Amino acid sequence: MKRFRLLIPVLALLMAVLMLSAALAVTYTEDGGMVVGGDGDDDFSNIVPADPDASYITIILPGDEDEPQYDENGNLITPGPGPTFAPGERLDVSLALSSGKVEPVTLLSTGVYFSTVIVGRETHRVQTENLRYEIADNVPAEKRLAIINAKKDGYATMHTKAKASSPSVNRCTTNRVVLVLSIGKSYSKVWYDGDVGFVKTSSLTFLAPAEEAVRLATVTYKGRIASKATVNIRQNGKTSSRSLDTIACGTPMVVLGETEDGWYEVEVAGWRAWIPAEYATMNEDIVEENTVGSAVVPVPPAPTPEPSQAEPLGEMLGTLTEVTVYDGAGHEVLYDDFEDLPQP
Repeated sequence: MKRFRLLIPVLALLMAVLMLSAALAVTYTEDGGMVVGGDGDDDFSNIVPADPDASYITIILPGDEDEPQYDENGNLITPGPGPTFAPGERLDVSLALSSGKVEPVTLLSTGVYFSTVIVGRETHRVQTENLRYEIADNVPAEKRLAIINAKKDGYATMHTKAKASSPSVNRCTTNRVVLVLSIGKSYSKVWYDGDVGFVKTSSLTFLAPAEEAVRLATVTYKGRIASKATVNIRQNGKTSSRSLDTIACGTPMVVLGETEDGWYEVEVAGWRAWIPAEYATMNEDIVEENTVGSAVVPVPPAPTPEPSQAEPLGEMLGTLTEVTVYDGAGHEVLYDDFEDLPQP
């Protein structure tokens, strides 16, 4: 009778293990230990441990993707290598200042209205029309910028030459704004996120030049610029649309249009995208004209900036007759000369 009573807990434990194995997916470690995890939809009837004498069980709950995985033979499962890219060309870009000086810059992202560049050691948002770079004669003004239009796959492949058999340079994500350097019947040469190469001309949607009046806004969360939240921007104006990127609060953007159900079409951080209107706050000061005079529009500072040892802007960029900066709340403040600018 006592033996029977002792047998009951043992049977209960075995039943619990069997039920757990049925509920979760099973693989095996390199030394034969059983790894339990997943949703139990797979058929493991043909799987046997690499080492039948393995004496332990490791429980991995669904979602623990960082744990190493092994096949039924105890071999480590490693993800296949990602795409390998050939080095692309580089584009020399300069910024034309109103003083007449031309300053070399590093281009980070571009758009019809504004581009983000590195000047010296600082990042600035500048008007795209003030950028200078080599462009082919067959590119008219209305086709100098385009967005990648790859709605099916989500990207277009950039090649080193104007043919599909040439090495790949990069994958150009859909809705990303690119500089068009030359236009061909089948392939066009573009700048994309630091690389220069060729993409299919059919994957480009050319963008109209900048209009004289633009509506400026800032990415916010519950109306607050100084928030650590990030906001999804999407391919189209609906939540089921593909998410393109996450944008930090405080990021400036240009509003191009809006829908009746609360979405803004925007140009932001090198994207043509859509954002829910609730996450955009219109700037109090609207830029009425897209003039060449204001060449540099600094990126809004962080809510609590750290002391900086950077050189004064005036020494780096020369003298501008007019420049727009942002205060700590993200509002635009107008200064007539660099001497009036707050120095770091």
